[in-house]
Amino acid sequence: MNHNFWLNELGTLEAGILSDLHQHWVEKPEFKPHAGADSLLALVRRLCALPEAYALMLSGASDEDVLRTAQGDQDAHTPEALAKYLQVGLLAFRSAFLRLPEIDMKTRELRNALGEPKTAVALTMELINRMHALRAELGLYLKLA
Repeated sequence: MNHNFWLNELGTLEAGILSDLHQHWVEKPEFKPHAGADSLLALVRRLCALPEAYALMLSGASDEDVLRTAQGDQDAHTPEALAKYLQVGLLAFRSAFLRLPEIDMKTRELRNALGEPKTAVALTMELINRMHALRAELGLYLKLA
C-alpha cells in the first residue's frame, strides 16, 4: 500500500475545502436550509473537525475525546480560524497515519467511535468519504443561502 496515495487524496480535499471556507457563508453563519438542519457554521465546524477526530482514533484516544472533537471547535467563527483548525487536524491525522506500521494498516482493527471497528486504511477511506459528503452538503447550503 502506498501511504502517499492517501495523503495526496487528503491534500486535494484540503485545498478544495480551504477554498470553500472563503465563500459567502460568513455573511449568514446561522442559515439553515430547513428546520432541524445544522447551521452553516455548525456544518463547517464539523467538516473541519473530522481530521482531528480520526487522528485521535488512529492514536487510540478514548471514544469521549473523539466524539467531543468531532463536534468542532465552538470558538472558531472566522474562515481563518476554521482553516487553521482544519490544517492542524490534517497535520495530526497525517502524523498518526504515518506512525502506524505498514503491516497494521490493512490488518489490525482500531476502535471507531463513529462506527464499527476498522483498519487504518478503512478509517482513512471513511474520513475521505465523510469529508466529501460534508463538503457536498456545504455546497448545497451555499447555493441556498
